[in-house]
Amino acid sequence: MYACESYKGMYSSLRPPHVERHYAIETIRVLVSSLDAYVTRHSVDRMDFLKIDVEGGELDVVNGGSCALSSLRPIIQCEFSDRRTKAWDRRAREVGDAIAAFDYVWFEPVKSGLVQHTLRETYDYDDLLAVPREKIGMLEWLIVS
Repeated sequence: MYACESYKGMYSSLRPPHVERHYAIETIRVLVSSLDAYVTRHSVDRMDFLKIDVEGGELDVVNGGSCALSSLRPIIQCEFSDRRTKAWDRRAREVGDAIAAFDYVWFEPVKSGLVQHTLRETYDYDDLLAVPREKIGMLEWLIVS
């Protein structure tokens, strides 16, 4: 793992940061597992909420968690930032499309609740919420037009 010491973890990831500034980086050996392997190993049978914020590697979490997303159907909070996904040679939108393919609907938190979010081509920085279509009714009271 490439730990960016100067920014208290921001930009720390399994890939060196792809940004214009120079960061003091320490390389740390870490164990890595997929979401599906973790769920299986620990016999997880319920997952209400999943936060994905891995500094650009979000698509790898989704790809390694397809069984969990299909069967456990958590609500997902996910960071979108092209600046961070650039080190992975990806766009942030790719994770949005991948999660939407599991029949999730994207929402954007606003002061008054949640508004449905249409995926854009580029993202500076956003935290979005993906809700399984069948669970939207549970959050109906938060959704604003």
